[in-house]
Amino acid sequence: VSEPLEQAKKKLTDNKLLVSVEEVDIAWNEKYLPEGYVVKQTPESGGSKVAEGTTVTLYVSTGVYKADVEIKLPQDYDKEICTVSLYSSGGREIMTSEKLDLTKVKNYTFSSVKSTSKTAIYTVKIKPENGASENYMTIEVDFRAASKNDLVKILGYGTGFGG
Repeated sequence: VSEPLEQAKKKLTDNKLLVSVEEVDIAWNEKYLPEGYVVKQTPESGGSKVAEGTTVTLYVSTGVYKADVEIKLPQDYDKEICTVSLYSSGGREIMTSEKLDLTKVKNYTFSSVKSTSKTAIYTVKIKPENGASENYMTIEVDFRAASKNDLVKILGYGTGFGG
């Protein structure tokens, strides 16, 4: 663990063990390892000795961070049915919610948001079903945050025109 894949594979095959490899993204609360490094293995190293021919699975970092990003929705918004969309800082739409009734929903979670940077800036657009002005907020996601409460920081709010 915490070593390049090829180095870890060699150690295992030298000990007459079989190797299976699975790529994994780095969750916000896990130790970051660069792409191609072993994050964990099963069975775990340092435990009891395993028989020759046993398959050991190595979980290898993709170098990509991922987190579920929860957004507190505005409670003073006068439109009821809306969609909530997440956009990259370059303006690319990443994902959009199903229709939400903002009189009943207080938060929305974008699942498995990914980034190759430890922090990233996104725009969240709240668009009413009737095409009226949309609201937006600019957020910063810290994929290396120490706690879930520190994951998302709101940088600003605004209003635009629907179309």
